[in-house]
Amino acid sequence: MKTASISSLKNSLSARLKEVVAGESLLVTDHRKPVAVLRPLSGELASKRMANLVTRGLVSPPRRPLAVDEFLALPRPKGANLVAAIIEERDTR
Repeated sequence: MKTASISSLKNSLSARLKEVVAGESLLVTDHRKPVAVLRPLSGELASKRMANLVTRGLVSPPRRPLAVDEFLALPRPKGANLVAAIIEERDTR
């Protein structure tokens, strides 16, 4: 596990976070005393969160993997203006 002081972490945060994303854990120190550990989130944690949302009925699991190319090829609605729709909805209240 690599170690970084708070000041060095502030100076190179992007580079250090890239290391964490790549799988490296980082011990953060303040005046040489450990204060925190940065480590990558595991896929298991994300899966548990999603399972919890599904169990609570807040989301539905996907029926099939997303085909990104097909999604991006879908026609965009014409004339739909999100800002105008929000303003119109606020005016009716």
